[in-house]
Amino acid sequence: MTDLLIAFHVPANAGYAVEPLERTFFSVASRFLANRRQGGRIHLSYSNFEAGRPMWLGDREVPLLELDFCNMSAGESREVENYLRNNRISCVLAFDLCVRTPVCKTFRRSGVETIITYWGAPLSAVNSGIRLLAKRIEVFLARNKPDHFIFESYGMQRCATHGRGVSKCHTSVVKPGIDVDAFARYSDKSYLYEQFNIPPQRKVLFFAGHMEERKGVHVIVKAATDLVNERRRRDLHFVLCG
Repeated sequence: MTDLLIAFHVPANAGYAVEPLERTFFSVASRFLANRRQGGRIHLSYSNFEAGRPMWLGDREVPLLELDFCNMSAGESREVENYLRNNRISCVLAFDLCVRTPVCKTFRRSGVETIITYWGAPLSAVNSGIRLLAKRIEVFLARNKPDHFIFESYGMQRCATHGRGVSKCHTSVVKPGIDVDAFARYSDKSYLYEQFNIPPQRKVLFFAGHMEERKGVHVIVKAATDLVNERRRRDLHFVLCG
């Protein structure tokens, strides 16, 4: 009997868009193990448990591991390696693992056979020519990397294949199932202006997402500072929702 680890890159009970994914991946992993003759358990890891045990689990008895794979010391790496080896974990499904994320080496040392990573954001900007060739060679030669990359859109997939140099055969696209038309039918442009008391002569630049560095919110703030303070634009209004 071998086990499976689902590794989340966020703290437990972080909320926002990741919670539906937590439920979905747990459900998929449960079905996967149920169809295997060997059986096995699902383990869950989060960067920390400061907000307590994952509430979405309810009363399910699931092994939990604290694993901040973005900031892991050598000692923590050894502890994780021992945990994975002792529990005979052969497959890891992790969020946002790059090609050369150090934790992949930890996974391999512990005996993990398959590493799958899920991305809800672009892996890289699109490259071309010598730069793209160099990226492809780097990925090909990398010993400790995910075996497969899952993306939410074909655009994200292209950023991996034509940006980071990941082979297309090592990628898949699984759309999140959002009906974009349901959000495109609302045409009353005055709603936003009324809700935030925005002067009607201004153009609105709107962002809604997770407030963390990799989402690029700081780039929007820098751009706003330049446009307002340096270029003296008075016809813009920035709305950032997180």
